[in-house]
Amino acid sequence: MSNTINLFTLPFAGGNFYSYRAFQAYMPPYIKMQPLEPPGRGRRVTEALLPDLEDMADDALLKLQKYDLSKPYLIYGHSMGGLMGYLLIQRLQQHKIPPPQHFIVSGRRSPDKFYHHTYHTLPPNEFIQWLKTLGGLPQSILDSDELLEFVTPIIQTDFQATETFVYEQRPRTKLQVPITAFYGTDESISEQDMENWHQESTQSVNIEQFEGDHFFIFKPVFLNRFKQLLADCTI
Repeated sequence: MSNTINLFTLPFAGGNFYSYRAFQAYMPPYIKMQPLEPPGRGRRVTEALLPDLEDMADDALLKLQKYDLSKPYLIYGHSMGGLMGYLLIQRLQQHKIPPPQHFIVSGRRSPDKFYHHTYHTLPPNEFIQWLKTLGGLPQSILDSDELLEFVTPIIQTDFQATETFVYEQRPRTKLQVPITAFYGTDESISEQDMENWHQESTQSVNIEQFEGDHFFIFKPVFLNRFKQLLADCTI
């Protein structure tokens, strides 16, 4: 395939422009990764953080509209990014903007499955201890009090955004794109949590499980499957 296809990526909580750089080595040559970085981190660190997921989706829509969306493209999000992707595609449809060819989501239960947690309300020290048990933070950050102090407000605000999202308070508009949803064997997501993704699209929905915790997405076995999926849905 000679034409480049954009893969727009939405980060997990605390993530930034560089969150999926490990994916780059597995990209088909015609796929170009285009991170949609929320404000308050990475290249947008001077901007205010957004504690509301709807506002984050609005921000992502503005960034996405800078690209030529008349050409085929894909959207991928992990965890918080998966829910952002769901909201973003709804906005695209509402504005009559061509949606992606495929929506790929990982580490995220279906949107109607509410997080019955309030981790974002923990005192900073307790929140940091909880983060260490969750995994996903580089050892270089865990070993540095200064870096931990810097990233904790970002992650805590992102958790606030996801934990205060209320599915029932918004119009339910089904996505008009195929969905592939991945989840790990050792994360706190059950098969039942994933099943309702089938109710969120008028197109085909495929659900797959991989060995690993919440960050199974960085294992070669998943990255190879991801590469194959990109090839399959852009033929």
